[in-house]
Amino acid sequence: MLDTIRSRRSIRAFTGEAVTKEQLRDILSAAMAAPSARNRKPWEFLVVTEPDKVSAICSAHPYAAFGEKAGAVIIPFGNPEGNDYLHQDLAAATQNMLLEISSLGLGSTWCGMNEERQAAVRAVTGIPEHLWQFAVLPIGVPAETKDAHNTFYEDKVHWEEY
Repeated sequence: MLDTIRSRRSIRAFTGEAVTKEQLRDILSAAMAAPSARNRKPWEFLVVTEPDKVSAICSAHPYAAFGEKAGAVIIPFGNPEGNDYLHQDLAAATQNMLLEISSLGLGSTWCGMNEERQAAVRAVTGIPEHLWQFAVLPIGVPAETKDAHNTFYEDKVHWEEY
């Protein structure tokens, strides 16, 4: 597992090849296996594979334009009403997706959402206004490779007390 975690890198170039429905189901299964506060599992996922719509979604996000040639896009989202832990639950689900994407030999990058980006992406996705779009994940066959790296920094660890 540690090798998968260390080798997972943000991929921003894709070949344009399709991502299979089986691969997407595996990615979504990993997402739904994430821990969730009070086991509420508040997440939903929009999966888009139609090339023109993938391109439109990626173009709507200021930092996802690189994904225009991705084979798919997944947008995790949920209802923040009465759910103080929605962002944490969606973050865990998103990280699980990124790890599964990497383990399948595919690539992706977590393109975060904020209030300013909601409307532009929503205009393409049709996700209702009361639901929070957490991220845009362009997913595809990588057209670039990146070396694994060790990200353990001893100076970031405090043992027993600060």
